[in-house]
Amino acid sequence: MPKKYGKSGRKKNGKRKPYTGMPQRIAAIDADNSSPSYPVAPKKRQGFCEESVLSEIDKAQSTDQLLDALKTSYNNIRSLDKRTRQKHGFFFRREVSPQVSRLTTLLSQASHHHIAYIMRFSGKLGMELDTEFIQKWSDRFEETIPDMNKAELAASLHGLREMRLYPSAEMLESVTDRFMDLQLCGPDERLNCGELTRIFADHAEAGIVPDERLFLAWRDECSRNQDKNDYQESRSLLRSLAIFDILRPDWGLKAFAERVDEQLRKLNHAKDGQDHALMQARMWFDLPLNSIPTSHESLDHKSKTELRFRSLLEDSTRIVVEDGEYLPELPRYCDMKQNYFGTPVHIEYDGAFHFSRDIKNPAHEGHDIYNGSTVLQSALMEKFRPTEHFLRVRDSDGKFLQRIPADMSKASLRRIMNEVVNSPPGVYETKLYCGGNIGPHLPTQ
Repeated sequence: MPKKYGKSGRKKNGKRKPYTGMPQRIAAIDADNSSPSYPVAPKKRQGFCEESVLSEIDKAQSTDQLLDALKTSYNNIRSLDKRTRQKHGFFFRREVSPQVSRLTTLLSQASHHHIAYIMRFSGKLGMELDTEFIQKWSDRFEETIPDMNKAELAASLHGLREMRLYPSAEMLESVTDRFMDLQLCGPDERLNCGELTRIFADHAEAGIVPDERLFLAWRDECSRNQDKNDYQESRSLLRSLAIFDILRPDWGLKAFAERVDEQLRKLNHAKDGQDHALMQARMWFDLPLNSIPTSHESLDHKSKTELRFRSLLEDSTRIVVEDGEYLPELPRYCDMKQNYFGTPVHIEYDGAFHFSRDIKNPAHEGHDIYNGSTVLQSALMEKFRPTEHFLRVRDSDGKFLQRIPADMSKASLRRIMNEVVNSPPGVYETKLYCGGNIGPHLPTQ
């Protein structure tokens, strides 16, 4: 008889089965199902080949091929993790953008479908197309608006928002006319509440006031179908209402916002209490908050132009510029703060992503308008800090002050700070691009 126990006193293992390379079974076999279940091996994440993207765009002989290359690039890169996508962001801005911009001649005969989605995918990829390409696209877009369906119009507007561009008044009127025509069509062609909400989110985040006809259609549609909205649509709706209430206070949107918030609370979504965008909208309308989300901002990330502006401000005024104060009401940090002869001034240095550019003249920074997110932020500053002074410095003005002779820039900065502290408390912005010093930032001022 073989011994059951070894010298250590432990029970000997029986004869092991040979290794077959199959994964270990992790679930019992059901009575009704005799097939064992095995863990599924994770799919290997596909890489992203930058050279193949450049090659495909270089070979493009039509807008159809160009659109296909952009769409493929977007679908490939969106499957990557966030850090990897960010690594490729510089590639699209600095290498793909010039290559696409050289294909301007293809736009003259582009179909309305190609026009809509070329801008959408260019925006999604974070490209920076040159002025000539944007203007040619704009001209062709205006020509094809009457032929576009609702999806193409929505894609165009979303692309403009992603590219940080705002349409001209004439273009916006044509878009509104087309949307109103579609609202008279059958149910498949007419925009529903969710589609209208996404379009208005693009308006709001770009800082554009929609045509009142389209706004009334949106309000009526959303009022009829409010209980059908999901969390994302409802939060987007409430945030858009907050921005429009600042840009057009005469529309009286408080009651509409209260109804939307009531429906939003019924959904009891897990993210509701930590949603900064939703919190800001509720704070503007004085709606109750579930909680105050914690701020993830820090003072560590400063651009070189912002740091140079800070040094220039100190040299000009001979007054120390401190790190920005934390504003728990928002909650966020300001970029910097200066006690200018006893009056504290909170200073925000606003880079390119605070603005929407004029599609007819995208290179002219003087035509830029503040986007909706920044306007809402400023309105909350003024609302919850009514006795304090805020100054928003445009990056274009900051760079201008750093280019001109030192004595001129120092004199300009002293004039700017003097005007701020001698004005009533509120939010102001620099106006050097139009020959002034400062001006009111919000339309309500």
